[in-house]
Amino acid sequence: MSKAPAPKASPPKATSASNAAARSPQPKSASRSPLTLQKLKNTEYYVVADSPAPLKNGKYQDKRRSFSLGDVVAYGDLNRDGIKDAVTTLDIAIGGRTFTYLASVLNQNGSPKNVSSEFLGERVKVKTLAANAGKITVKMDKYAPGDAACCPSQEVSRGYTFKETKPSTAKAPTPKPTKPQ
Repeated sequence: MSKAPAPKASPPKATSASNAAARSPQPKSASRSPLTLQKLKNTEYYVVADSPAPLKNGKYQDKRRSFSLGDVVAYGDLNRDGIKDAVTTLDIAIGGRTFTYLASVLNQNGSPKNVSSEFLGERVKVKTLAANAGKITVKMDKYAPGDAACCPSQEVSRGYTFKETKPSTAKAPTPKPTKPQ
């Protein structure tokens, strides 16, 4: 990370607490531009091991799959550096099936960097995301046995704790998610 250039020196003046505060360097967060939906639509996502998905305008397609950025985004500080990061979803369509992933995106000097992704489920409908102080909350609808293709009926809320490599399921989500064995 590069530091901002120091201001040019001026003749010495009497110093007061307010003058000293006015001359003090800006916090590092002031020099970073915020993440935007446009930036998120045009970055690389790492959800499968074989290669990244470099989205352009929220979409990417390779020989086997089609990737698209989800409709829901939340901004909040994931890694506790005082800078707003983002969480969003990435849908991957393969052979008529759609798989949804939670993507954690850090703000690195104003540029988005997808640092972790977590599988949320097949054919889920994410309703809301929230991110703050390293905590992520996902509210979504999942399909229960017997649900029509149009209408998932099971509302699920999951909590995650952000870790640099993967959001991990937090304690006490409602209802508690189960992982396939």
